[in-house]
Amino acid sequence: MKVYLMIENSAGDILVNKENFTLPSIDLPKFHYAYCECLVKAVKKDLQMDVFVRHCFSYNDREAVYLARVLSPIDKEYVYLNIEKVKDNPISERELAKDVPKWADYDWYEDLTVYLNLNFEDYSITQIKVSSLSSVMKIAAGETYYFKVIPEFFQNELTIIKHLSTRYPQNVQSLYNYDLKNSCFITKDIGLPLLAECQDKEIWMRVLKDYAKMQIGEMDQVKGLLAKGITDRRMPKLIEHIDFISQRIKNVVRDEECSLTTNEIALWFSLERELKNECVKLDNTIPDTIEHGDLYLANIAFGKERVIFFDFTDICVTHPFLSLATFFAECDFKDEEIREIELAYLSCFSDYLAIDELKRVLVRAKAVGEIHLAYTYLSLYENLPKEQRWEVSKSFPSCIRHVLKKFNRRS
Repeated sequence: MKVYLMIENSAGDILVNKENFTLPSIDLPKFHYAYCECLVKAVKKDLQMDVFVRHCFSYNDREAVYLARVLSPIDKEYVYLNIEKVKDNPISERELAKDVPKWADYDWYEDLTVYLNLNFEDYSITQIKVSSLSSVMKIAAGETYYFKVIPEFFQNELTIIKHLSTRYPQNVQSLYNYDLKNSCFITKDIGLPLLAECQDKEIWMRVLKDYAKMQIGEMDQVKGLLAKGITDRRMPKLIEHIDFISQRIKNVVRDEECSLTTNEIALWFSLERELKNECVKLDNTIPDTIEHGDLYLANIAFGKERVIFFDFTDICVTHPFLSLATFFAECDFKDEEIREIELAYLSCFSDYLAIDELKRVLVRAKAVGEIHLAYTYLSLYENLPKEQRWEVSKSFPSCIRHVLKKFNRRS
């Protein structure tokens, strides 16, 4: 695929090839738009430029356009021009002026440098990820650290990390430093492999047992967590969110390949009462507690003596079992092995219900968990400026289709 670079200077002019006034570009194998490390390395190798990737304007199977800032001296074959003089420009001046995340602002790199200089004397930066939802960098400063900046609507992540790392230091990495005003923080590299790299059933059991212990430990903390602003996604709230989905479902992600069909929207409305009834039946079966929100294999690390959970941007208070709705989506275990792993998790809750009843509750929670995920992505979509919504536009329709598949099969 062809990747174009929109490289601005402080005056807002754009870097172009001197001969033909076109944007610098490189060819790359297809990659996930947010994981920009490969892009930075390729630009260094092919164009002999050190760049800081600020934002992805657009991405498809054929081409992508990234906003960047050059950190090295400019080669003689390039020159800065007013954007109106750029030839074959995939991004107009009007598009360039649209809303972007704060870390895409030209001057933000200086703010980053000031913050890092306060924490490290000598360091180097490797960009790992940049999207409208976060920007993540690896910091080499003798030891390895990670820097993350998030939108204000994700500030719950800072709150919950401070809370959980104090109560469960074996399971949640503490903050090395944080800046609440600017929604950014630094954590030390844990140096452990990710669960995504592991298909050992015993380790998966240990992961879920540790997660369950943390959830059970937080059951008496719910009132305080909600007071701190952690999202309330308990069943009465989720029922309200079903109404919100119904209000928005016809107008979200329209006229795109991933758009919901008329029949799919009609099926949602035909199932609406059943969806709410399932939430009612699930309510109060197990005390509400924390739900990670994205209990994904790349957000869990493990070692011989500890399991670490991270990336708490979607943390909420709700029924604990919703976490398992998609937990096994990318594993290679057989069905009987999954049931064994689930049983290890459920056994931690045996003080609340008999194991057979816990199994029935889990089945219901997995179905309701699909509704929970659908609302999570609708909320993300609604929180982002229109120009950035393309990054999550496929997720909400996909989640709705999972809901329809799950409940239509049950009807």
